[in-house]
Amino acid sequence: MTVRHGDHSGLHRLRKMLEATPELIELGPAGGSARDHGTGRWTSTPRWPRGCRTTSTRSRRRCFAGLNRAAEGNRIYLLKREVVELRRAVIPLAEPLHQLATTEMECIPAAARTYFRDVEDHIAQVIERVSAFDELLTTLVAANLAQVSVKQNEDMRKISAWVAIIAVPTMVAGI
Repeated sequence: MTVRHGDHSGLHRLRKMLEATPELIELGPAGGSARDHGTGRWTSTPRWPRGCRTTSTRSRRRCFAGLNRAAEGNRIYLLKREVVELRRAVIPLAEPLHQLATTEMECIPAAARTYFRDVEDHIAQVIERVSAFDELLTTLVAANLAQVSVKQNEDMRKISAWVAIIAVPTMVAGI
């Protein structure tokens, strides 16, 4: 818990919302902590996380357009690392939120569990989206790798053809 004065923090809107809803304040600390200020923003932001949807669509187009495959592979890999970090941050929250939403505890009134269920639902949505982005990026990495392999095979065929063309005159000259 932090104490801040004024409206300079990102929690100013949460504070105003809590002040406007006295039934949450009556629930005590559980009422304030159950409010899903952060998870609501995660699930409603169209460019979530850090432009992942836009970037993954752009990467998919570039991957199949035949542009610079090495640079695109690096970009996809970096995006995949971001999604893995987000997954590591979000997945451990599911079980404690489930416990807070379903288990009867003295310090959490029954009315506050409703809010914890709402937060649990939002975290479940975030986990699903993270998993979907992770699968998409894994597929893009595999597709990029396959395209690089195909390009290398084409280059090797060209080199082999030139070696065969040059080998005949070299053999005749050698004889």
